[in-house]
Amino acid sequence: MDISIVILFCLIALLFIITSKIRDHLGSFLSKNIIRSKLVVYLLWIIYFPGIFLHEAAHLVSAIALLLRVDSIYLLPSIKTEDDGKKSIKFGYVTYYRADPVRGLLVGIAPFILGTIVLVVLFNAISFPNEKILNNIFFIYTSFVISSTMFSSKQDLRDLLYIIPTIILFVIILNLFTFHPLSYVKLSLSIQENGIAVVNKLNQIFSISLSINVFIYAIVKVLRR
Repeated sequence: MDISIVILFCLIALLFIITSKIRDHLGSFLSKNIIRSKLVVYLLWIIYFPGIFLHEAAHLVSAIALLLRVDSIYLLPSIKTEDDGKKSIKFGYVTYYRADPVRGLLVGIAPFILGTIVLVVLFNAISFPNEKILNNIFFIYTSFVISSTMFSSKQDLRDLLYIIPTIILFVIILNLFTFHPLSYVKLSLSIQENGIAVVNKLNQIFSISLSINVFIYAIVKVLRR
């Protein structure tokens, strides 16, 4: 496996961790300074709304494209009590009929795919940093919000429980029959180079986005004190 691919997975993992911590610290900071919990939830919802909208839109469009019945879409925040008694915040959701694990998984990862596309467009449209302050502010905010809301929830990825064992079983069967498809697939050098170029571009984008989130995390942590 090329080192650039390993770096890409590491960047995505770090971005997921740091954005989760920012949400937690931001929620704690607002809770300390605002008495009403519902107001805190709505303030967080307002901050993240552009990303929330794209996240749920990705679920909606992909479900329709895959011919799955969509039951409802909700874009307002709500506080729900889980089975273990803990409270969780939902900033929005799309409910649809999961006909099979494959299509369910594709709908589940749709926000990450759309979020990545939006980040690519953003980074190509605006050179960061630049001399225009408003452009820099827009770039930082958009990168922060999209990267914070592009990751799928545990509920979105529950179909992985069915997909992963199926893939493992398929690989085992192929090995039992001594059929090795990779030995018959010869990718051309140009395709490999283009693939690595795309990965390197994504690494650059996620690196800058991660840096922005680390900067915001540091600010929020200072404000919590």
